Amino acid sequence: MKRTNLFALSILICAAVMIANGAGSAEAGDAIRIGENGHYFVYEDKPVYLLGLGNWTLVNKTDFDYAAQNTWYQSYGINYNRVTLISPWYTDRSKQVFPWARSGTSGANDGGNKFDLNQFDSAYWTRLKGYLQDCRDKGIVVCIQYFDE
Repeated sequence: MKRTNLFALSILICAAVMIANGAGSAEAGDAIRIGENGHYFVYEDKPVYLLGLGNWTLVNKTDFDYAAQNTWYQSYGINYNRVTLISPWYTDRSKQVFPWARSGTSGANDGGNKFDLNQFDSAYWTRLKGYLQDCRDKGIVVCIQYFDE
């Protein structure tokens, strides 16, 4: 992985963790952790069994209704979701947001302008925060997955 990509990914992960934890305002009991004997998870100070799914395009695909998806999860007792922060496989770029704003320089691999890694796109971070808050409100634990190429 290129050093630039690794640095940008590190920043992205740190920001996502801060958003997920309310930028440091979460109560100690809100965090999921491993139980005392190491054989179970504890969430909201109670042992929990995580049952869930994964969705690759949930965060950055703007035409996907994550609130409806979470309500559906909740109706079936699903309390866990694994998501990726960026889904490069969804091909309609007009319906996606990304962590970084586009620059004025053309030539990105997807046909658009290149990303400006010094400028965040607030639409992406607002959507991510809304998704994480909706999950918290519905008792869904989120596993944020990341990878490159």
